[in-house]
Amino acid sequence: MERETAIPTAQRKTKLPVDHEYSDITDAELIPLVEENTSAFSELYERYYPRVFYYLLDRVKNRPDAEDLTSQTFLSAFASIRKLRRKESFGAWLFRIARNKANDFFRTQRKRQEIPTEYIEEIDAELFTGSDYKKEDIFMVREMVKRLSIKEAELLRLRLVAELTFFEISEVLGKSVNKIKKEYYKILRIISNEWKDRNGIK
Repeated sequence: MERETAIPTAQRKTKLPVDHEYSDITDAELIPLVEENTSAFSELYERYYPRVFYYLLDRVKNRPDAEDLTSQTFLSAFASIRKLRRKESFGAWLFRIARNKANDFFRTQRKRQEIPTEYIEEIDAELFTGSDYKKEDIFMVREMVKRLSIKEAELLRLRLVAELTFFEISEVLGKSVNKIKKEYYKILRIISNEWKDRNGIK
């Protein structure tokens, strides 16, 4: 990726007022400040750490590895953030880095990517609102989710664990927003229909 057009010197040298709250400004506004104010990146770190960590934890199923990959993700982001051309896309760009770190981990460790099984509440909220799951229903849906392909599981993970918007997911996966939505709701429909069939619901 080519280096982003240099920020004018006067703008780069601008210091934030002492009482300025970083939390009051957007990601796109923070990024140009990182070079002169390292605490600006600390704010980005605080904003995204939980989502990146739990996304990676869901991928590798191991807390120490997830913590290590999360650190690698933010170190890589910090090292190359000045090359980010579309500052408003920081979130999607960060998760592309996290995704690549996880893929590298599996290639190195020669481990199979496990299918996530902890989406019951989120799936319920998306599709089964008011369904009042019984314990056996939860196990049933978990078994359905286990049978998803790795690509289908990754789409659910990015949406329900990483909490990315459809637009952000489209940037991470390199697909159109419409295609992402179509694939996502198709997965939910399949789960919903199978659940209804098993429960004799029409």
